[in-house]
Amino acid sequence: ALPDPALMGRDNPAVLGLARGRGVRLNLFEVGLALGNNAYSLSDYTRYNGAVITEADEDEILSRVAGDGWTFTGEARALGPGLAIGPVAVQARGVGIGGGRIPEDVLNLIFDGNAVDETIDFSNADGAGWAGLEVGVGIGFGLDQWFQNLVGRGETTGGVQVRYLQGLYYAGVERSEGALVTRADTLYGTGRLDLLTATGGTGYAVDLGILHHRGRWNYGLRATGLLGSISWRDETERTVYEVEGGTLDIFNDDDTDDDIVSSTDTTYAIGGFKSPVPTRLGLGVAHERGPWVFAGDAEMTVRGRMVGEDPIRLSLGVERSVLG
Repeated sequence: ALPDPALMGRDNPAVLGLARGRGVRLNLFEVGLALGNNAYSLSDYTRYNGAVITEADEDEILSRVAGDGWTFTGEARALGPGLAIGPVAVQARGVGIGGGRIPEDVLNLIFDGNAVDETIDFSNADGAGWAGLEVGVGIGFGLDQWFQNLVGRGETTGGVQVRYLQGLYYAGVERSEGALVTRADTLYGTGRLDLLTATGGTGYAVDLGILHHRGRWNYGLRATGLLGSISWRDETERTVYEVEGGTLDIFNDDDTDDDIVSSTDTTYAIGGFKSPVPTRLGLGVAHERGPWVFAGDAEMTVRGRMVGEDPIRLSLGVERSVLG
């Protein structure tokens, strides 16, 4: 939420402007991973994994994904070498972000099968994700002369970070449609999925922040990913997956009269395209008590929200310093 200046200001670049954070600081390596979904917890996985699923269990599992289906997200960040000298910092890191949606009808089909006079809709399937590298250059600066009359005593700083983005891989659903129809004597359906992929692209993003430090309290505002996008230009392709099944007459013993289910996939080159970098607004507060830091944070994604990502995320954290 509100990182110590030693963390290079990657969340709120205004920490680079704090007087106590000046000097030379080195960051070697750090890894972070966040996974989420709209329905199930880790305890649910532990409960059902390897167990015999009863009808009551199925009802409970499916009731949690009614409406929107099962959505899931993942975000991974690996910080590489970083160096801060005074109020200026340079930080490299790898990043991967993605999300997806499995329609409710598909989950019902998996658990309950298809019933007579039922249409199973696949058109709500969605998902996208990308991975890449980035290098950020940030600078912090004092704002006391502008905010002293407003906030009184304490130290107020601002910060700016510009990130260069090197996209390594992108995959995203552009179009999905299809249905499986079951009648008393027939079964038929069609489906289509268009998938965009690319293996290289570049882009930029800007992060802004403001921080007020007073005694043992820190308050911060930040806007990350402003104007951010990646232009994908290398090996940009569209792959179209199609499945078509004619009428299958359940009561006809002559298989030659039944239409055969066929599937095709076609891949062809396309022009470049862009994918947005999430733009997020954040508000954080932290309290220092000896070697302990207690922090709370609220973050809202206002642009480029991934499939399945909550628009607002709340978090609480505790940190203890073991060195100094």
